[in-house]
Amino acid sequence: MWPLALAAAGTALNAYGKYRAGDSAKKRANFEAKQMESEAGQRLAASQRQAQEYERQGRLQASRALAIAAASGGGAMDPTVVDIMGDLAGESNYRKMVALYEGEEQANKLRMGAESRREEGDLAKEAGKIGALGTALSGGTSLYSIYGSSR
Repeated sequence: MWPLALAAAGTALNAYGKYRAGDSAKKRANFEAKQMESEAGQRLAASQRQAQEYERQGRLQASRALAIAAASGGGAMDPTVVDIMGDLAGESNYRKMVALYEGEEQANKLRMGAESRREEGDLAKEAGKIGALGTALSGGTSLYSIYGSSR
């Protein structure tokens, strides 16, 4: 009688262990996904701050260029000054847009990684359930073949 009870308990514990392992893997994957999404937001915010800094630097450079042009006796509407101002504005805008693009790309990669991690967690949980069921059925079959057929 004791061997039957011990074998049944062992099968049940083994099945429960597989179920819990799958559940734990899903929780861990969800936690990692949340961390990745948080990092995506931080990367996006950092790129926005960088873009603002490029814009600020562009305004400062334009102001300085105007001051230098005025100090040299040139006018603000001088073709060379207008050309330089346009180049400075274009470069500032380009850097700003690149910073925003890079931040968005990094954030998107992290979001996709988070979604992938969640799917892995879902699959691990399902595998745990199937493993638990398989263990329970296998254990039940083994117990039946040993103890059920002897009656």
